[in-house]
Amino acid sequence: MSNPTTTVPTPQRKDRRGGIKSVVGDFVPADRLAVATNLQWVADNCDFPKAAIGLCYAETPVTDNKEFGGLTVGDGPIFALYAGVRCYLGNDTDYDVRARAQLEAGEGRGVEEVLWEYGMTAGGVGPAQTSWVEAFGQADEAADTLYVGRPVIMISRFVAVIARARKAIFGDEEGNLWTANGTPVIASAAAPDTTLIVMGWPTIYASPLVTVTVMDPIVNQEMALAERAYGIAVDCNFALHYAVTEAVSEDPDPDPDPDPELTLSIGTEPASPIPDDTDVTVTVHANVAPEGEVNLWYRINAGGWVDHGEMTEVDPITFVANADGALVNSGDTVDLYAKSGLFTSPTITIEVT
Repeated sequence: MSNPTTTVPTPQRKDRRGGIKSVVGDFVPADRLAVATNLQWVADNCDFPKAAIGLCYAETPVTDNKEFGGLTVGDGPIFALYAGVRCYLGNDTDYDVRARAQLEAGEGRGVEEVLWEYGMTAGGVGPAQTSWVEAFGQADEAADTLYVGRPVIMISRFVAVIARARKAIFGDEEGNLWTANGTPVIASAAAPDTTLIVMGWPTIYASPLVTVTVMDPIVNQEMALAERAYGIAVDCNFALHYAVTEAVSEDPDPDPDPDPELTLSIGTEPASPIPDDTDVTVTVHANVAPEGEVNLWYRINAGGWVDHGEMTEVDPITFVANADGALVNSGDTVDLYAKSGLFTSPTITIEVT
């Protein structure tokens, strides 16, 4: 027998990471989504508290009439997704199970497309940005100014890679992404590579999953269809989108084969932990191409990252001054990394005792 084949168990499919389910978790069951075209709900007040007379010795007491904000009505889209399997009749009779699995495996990505369209059409427009770092900062700032709860940012998966390389966002091995302020990030191919959306916390509703199986005796095939209705509710109907155009410098080295020995690392003397009132010298060990300046970045107690400036291998810098005028104090932790072009060293941590 030529080219013999054998049947094996179906390969196991791993769950997708970094998408909407990584942020919002399981969808909320809602039985009657399929009989309507739009969601509607009564939301908690979306206004911020106002200044009022509340201190016995207020120097400038508020004398105007107090303002009252009513409850708001939110609305969002309802839509459906389906997955179908069609195959010749045989020993396999689990086509409905396969259709259901296909829908459940891809529904997150399908919901993300509608969520993106909602953010683009129902939301406002923020000022255009020329840097992904600034875009994330502007989005977090705008959300904290205009929205009372925890926001969510949505970007493309390509942008997520660029943003992590720029240290504009952070992540873990489970695919969870977040900004420096802890704002969750959804990474999806539903988003283009030139836009960022920040929005109120999304809740996704889902109707029961319905499967239908029919047979076509003319062609001797069985067809299974799985379908479910979904609804999207964005808190306070808040959304802003930003166009981002970040210039990418061209690599002056036309050699298509990268040097496997390129490295960038840093070290300290003395090593952590260090006693307070101690100078720490930071050195860099760089083997990067093309040669360029190497900058040291640091943050104190997990705060915002700061560019300390250029450093070289032959001219190590003193980073922590003594306690009189110093960047850190006893009990602080300092994270440091070096960066040269697209190369970034591992991050090291100094503990001050």
